[in-house]
Amino acid sequence: MGLYFPLVGCGRDDDVQDCASLPSRFNLPSPLPKWPAGRAFAKGNLNIGELDMVEVTHFEKIWSTKRGGPSSKGVSFYKPISIPTGYHCLGYYCQDNTGVLDGWTLVAKERILFSHDSASEGTYEPLESHDLEARRRPLSSPVDYTLIWNTPQGKFNHSAFFWLPCAQDGYVPAGFVVTKTSEKPMISEVMCVRVDLTGDCKLTNMLWSYGSSNRPFNVWNVYPCKTGLDEKMISAGNFCCTTSKTVSNCVSPISCLKNAACVYQSMPTADQIHALMSTYGPVFYFHPDEKYLPSSVTWLFEQGALLYKKDKDEPERLSCDGCNLPVNSLDGEYWIGLPHGDAAESVKKGNLESAKAYVQVKPMLGGVYTDLVVWIYFPFNGPSTAKLALIDVSLGNIGEHVSDWEHVTLRISNLSGHLKKVYFAQHSGGMWVNASELEYAYGNNIAVYSSRNGHASYPHPGLVLQGNRCIGVGIRNDTAHSDCFLETSKNYHIISAEYLHLLGDHAPDEPNWLYYTCEWGPNILYNRRVKVDRLLGQLPERLRKSLKYLLRKFPNELSGQQGPTGPRRKDYWLGDERVKYHH
Repeated sequence: MGLYFPLVGCGRDDDVQDCASLPSRFNLPSPLPKWPAGRAFAKGNLNIGELDMVEVTHFEKIWSTKRGGPSSKGVSFYKPISIPTGYHCLGYYCQDNTGVLDGWTLVAKERILFSHDSASEGTYEPLESHDLEARRRPLSSPVDYTLIWNTPQGKFNHSAFFWLPCAQDGYVPAGFVVTKTSEKPMISEVMCVRVDLTGDCKLTNMLWSYGSSNRPFNVWNVYPCKTGLDEKMISAGNFCCTTSKTVSNCVSPISCLKNAACVYQSMPTADQIHALMSTYGPVFYFHPDEKYLPSSVTWLFEQGALLYKKDKDEPERLSCDGCNLPVNSLDGEYWIGLPHGDAAESVKKGNLESAKAYVQVKPMLGGVYTDLVVWIYFPFNGPSTAKLALIDVSLGNIGEHVSDWEHVTLRISNLSGHLKKVYFAQHSGGMWVNASELEYAYGNNIAVYSSRNGHASYPHPGLVLQGNRCIGVGIRNDTAHSDCFLETSKNYHIISAEYLHLLGDHAPDEPNWLYYTCEWGPNILYNRRVKVDRLLGQLPERLRKSLKYLLRKFPNELSGQQGPTGPRRKDYWLGDERVKYHH
């Protein structure tokens, strides 16, 4: 299979980029299909109660610098343009200079319910002036602006001024404004939002920083403080600025929006879910030397997988459909084991022919997005290998455990149907990658690279060290393109889309094993000191210190084998993905 790499442009060599030029706009490799008919998915707007939201992807560049930022190529600040009639800007947009423009912001239009309708029914009419006596408008112009920071004279080729809207009582700002001169923006430039239609944001990744530690100017991405399947908070796509030396609890001075209507109204129907999987379903590439491939859960049970119970001598063979798995049991009371004898070694290798993706579908960020959580099951997780500078050291059975559940999450806009970003789960954490930075196996189907033995997911092939990359010491995560792959667009099973019940649609039948709450493998404690001493004894003196440092970083993996819990037991089944933000 060939791979598609989005094109990356380059900028000028001076301190500040040409403010008039725009980077090329990112487009998915292939045109999107016509989605199956049904409800409000990909209709272009989102009804959130008293406001109607539209996604804007056209911008005018206001100011740009080539230095700093996540990519060390600087950042650019943009004003949303081509805003539909009747809609209002809430704030400007910022992104790092990766070479393509792939951003968006939400703009808002006022709406109001008829008195006899409810927000969940979604019947609205435009707000007229005679309604003001009964209800305050959801949007209001700022009464003034506060200058937060401006470029120091003589330090940049072009000037920039960063403004925070000052809202009247009962309203809050949802974004910042950037200008090229010291003249304050017009009060009609952006709108503030009534406070009961908003929620708190937190500062996440820092986009750009300038100045000393005593007088810093920092630009951040923001994200709702509360996220999850039923949470109503919405990110408008705007950036935030701070000048404080410390960020108190990482709370943003601007607010996110709140969906006061039904968060499920723009979610895809069952037919649309299948169309999304056909369009975006990942292709998982396994390392050419991978010994422990995935399988279906049914295949594992058919091979004679065993159910163990605490304080019971003999295990029970699992039925092919898992109907004899217990539900709502305590941790450690039951666990799944491999078949006895030689069959165990065969099962460890997996069965790629039977493998499939298990897909959870859920709303996220107030129903602006659909998350397709694509789970892959491996019967066995292989041993780890340490890299100590130029030497690789096998860690024996450290890192091994029965069963391994891995996943990636596709975040898709419910307004446009476009894939926005993908989350790659990697051991106890993971990373979000924008659609413009992904590789595509074919069409719009993304490429995912599964690491050898450990099965962590990565957006690009190569070596990733889990440890100290600066000194070349860590656990190896090797990935590579190969002829061994799983096309999830053709091999998947929808295991959960609970919101379909709430909308009166037929929801998929959930498999019995989904409600099994105990471990999918045994917990086996190692004699840590014996294993560590044995490894250290095999190395020259100069490498022992590096290995000791590395082993201290992975206490859980060194303590023994620990069987994982299933997808439904993960806290991100109902919540958002785990991300460590860099401040």
